[in-house]
Amino acid sequence: MKKSVLKKMLIAVTAALACMQLAACGGSKGNTTAQKEFVYVPEYQNIDSGNSSIDAVNVIGNTIYYLAYEYDEVKQTSTSYLCALEIGAKEPVKTALDFGDNATVMRMTANADGTLQALINTYVYEEGASIGGEEIEALDGEEGLAEAEDASEAVEDSEETEAVVEEGTESENDEAAEVEASNSVTIMDGGTTIVSESSMPGNAYVDDYMMPTSQKTEICKISTDGTIMSTMDITSVFGDEEVYFNNMETDNDGNIYLAYDQAIWVIDQEGNELFQVEIDSWVNNMFVTKDGVVMITYYGQESMEVCPIDVAKKGLGDAVSSMMVSQYGNYIFGRSVETDVLYSVDNILYSYNMGDAAPVEILNWIDCDINSNELVVFHALDDGRILTISSFWEEDTSNIELTYLTKKKGSEVPEKKIMSLATMYLDYEMRKQVIDFNKKSQEYRIEVKEYMSASNDYEAGLTQLNTDIISGNAPDMVDLSNGSMKQYIAKGILEDLSPFLEKDAELKREDYLENVLKAYEVDGKLYAIPPYFYLQTVVAKTADVGERTSISMAELIDMVKNLPEGTELYEYGTKSTILMYNTMMNMDEYVDWSTGECKFNGEEFINALEFANYFDENYNWDEERPSTPERLQNGTLLMLNTGISAVTDYQMTKLLFKEPITFIGFPTSKENGSFLSGTGGVLGMSAKSKNKEGVWEFLRIAITKESQEKSDNRGRWGFPIMKSALELQFTEAMKEDYYEDADGNQIKQPKTSWSYDGYDMEIYAATEEEIKEVRSLIESIDTQYQYDEQMNAIISEEAAAFFEGQKNAKEVADIIQSRVQIYVNENR
Repeated sequence: MKKSVLKKMLIAVTAALACMQLAACGGSKGNTTAQKEFVYVPEYQNIDSGNSSIDAVNVIGNTIYYLAYEYDEVKQTSTSYLCALEIGAKEPVKTALDFGDNATVMRMTANADGTLQALINTYVYEEGASIGGEEIEALDGEEGLAEAEDASEAVEDSEETEAVVEEGTESENDEAAEVEASNSVTIMDGGTTIVSESSMPGNAYVDDYMMPTSQKTEICKISTDGTIMSTMDITSVFGDEEVYFNNMETDNDGNIYLAYDQAIWVIDQEGNELFQVEIDSWVNNMFVTKDGVVMITYYGQESMEVCPIDVAKKGLGDAVSSMMVSQYGNYIFGRSVETDVLYSVDNILYSYNMGDAAPVEILNWIDCDINSNELVVFHALDDGRILTISSFWEEDTSNIELTYLTKKKGSEVPEKKIMSLATMYLDYEMRKQVIDFNKKSQEYRIEVKEYMSASNDYEAGLTQLNTDIISGNAPDMVDLSNGSMKQYIAKGILEDLSPFLEKDAELKREDYLENVLKAYEVDGKLYAIPPYFYLQTVVAKTADVGERTSISMAELIDMVKNLPEGTELYEYGTKSTILMYNTMMNMDEYVDWSTGECKFNGEEFINALEFANYFDENYNWDEERPSTPERLQNGTLLMLNTGISAVTDYQMTKLLFKEPITFIGFPTSKENGSFLSGTGGVLGMSAKSKNKEGVWEFLRIAITKESQEKSDNRGRWGFPIMKSALELQFTEAMKEDYYEDADGNQIKQPKTSWSYDGYDMEIYAATEEEIKEVRSLIESIDTQYQYDEQMNAIISEEAAAFFEGQKNAKEVADIIQSRVQIYVNENR
């Protein structure tokens, strides 16, 4: 784990009381909030913090204590503050904390005696010390660069940098990009020049830089007024090992628990090590029960496990298996008052008492208008309310929101009509949209049922979702991203959205990409409008396949038969994945849900089986093989399966091949072999909904001009469906990016940097020709992918007999035809 010399934080906190809103969560089901047995009413308090955040939140009595940091850009110094916000007050009382030079507050917790305890890390410097322990006067050439870069890496954590990691790439390093572009960089820490590189690759030198010679770790006891009461040096406990602690807790006896990677140290009040516990996995979290027992969570052999730390045994106690509700959920633990433990997993807040058979569900965060993705901490208050603190970014501004949840009878809050939304998993953007709608709407509330969350099993969740919908238990809205749209249409479950779009006073059909709308149409009726989309396709050299938009199965079979030794058609292709992609791309050719006709015993599917059989059962990874870009460029890899969700994706794909390319897509008899997938929420309206106007009120929000052209959303979820928003994205892609060097010169820099299998690429502003090519590619595709989990399971199960040589392709196709036909008949 990387360490920081001095953590730079841009944090400034000011408080402003926000207005109160009502939400309904918990209790019995009903068509309106008034029919609920009880609800939790939220009262919001916004902390307008600009570009800042809060850390180490603790509640003692009636006051919230947290750490804040203010950074002085001129002096390049950071000041730590203890903030005390009395519950109900508008602004916190701030007290500056001085722990000495080069000190960083790593953790802060509350003690049983009502004081606070901070873990302090201090880097110690000695005169004459330098990079690598050797004094350096001048560094020349490549050797100098290497040593200077090592020094830069040693202090890179002194500035908080956010790496954007793209699929199949390494993260972009903004500082490295600046160095390469300007041949000069100065990294500052507390006003001292750490590294200065100039005239690269000629001379690089180190000026006024000293490596820390040691690290000091201390525990400071702090009163609630910010007074540092005592300091205890615990450096000797860890010897020469440099550690960064993930968690710190204190039990009722004053013992201190520190978690680091795969170990926990337990230290007494005098700083003596009592014992150390090592586990075979990473410590995921550490928390304290109502009675002061410190517990840890970690990933066990099969799922998440939780265990107490037993001081008497100097080790871990027995795992509390009945407490876990999800194998891989995001567990957050908070302060409890009435029960032993209070914790959140994904959307649900639970309480638990040791020895109980199962936890008790308290509330659903979405029903309380709280986004669990933004949740920082929560605490049960002595007055029965639940306090939550959330942090989120909006319009390039950091926001901190405190919420006080008060339990009331459903009849005591303003009544709203309830609309249901069914989905496998509520993604980040849809979650935010639901919560924002619930906060603003005076007439409706949306309740969400996540089938994946309930079952922890994708296949079981999808089966239950389809069963509920097809059996007539349809929600007001259903997420269509699982690929079952045409099945639902055949059952008469979905409503045509065209009339709603046509009579909308603000929205006009001609403002949207017609080809994307067409992908979600059946017989001229529109069943969904995805706010954003991306393209899934296969790319090859134009020299190999010509200028075209599709390729037939027969052509591909001929190509794969004649591949030279050591040449691959697709990368990572296996029998099952090749057959799956073919089925997804050509589902309309194999199944007609409107009539129930299936064609899996026809020539097209038999050819698909034969084609898939040319690939290996499992992909054989060879660490010695050349990189993917090298093989694409030298012709030993002919085609690349890729997704295009931004102009930079298109530019990167061109750079991978280093010559003209063709997007031929997957094998098909259609004119275009590529397909699109909607993102940002692909929802359909139930034909039986009693709240159709309310459903449209929600669906339209994501496709309004305001939402589509919003700078925060531009390029974030893929290509926007609105033409004007797409053109704004194109304009931004063609705009050069610059930074200002030390002399005030504007230096052009890449929009992003990629590393694909060791092949480095810098992507600059797109040309008009590249934008024209991307626009043409987008407008050429009007097919969405279709995926049926149960149908795919049937195909995969029966195809194995052919792949293993037990049956021929025709025999297997006949069996698949029979089984799928039964499945389709039962589910139409």
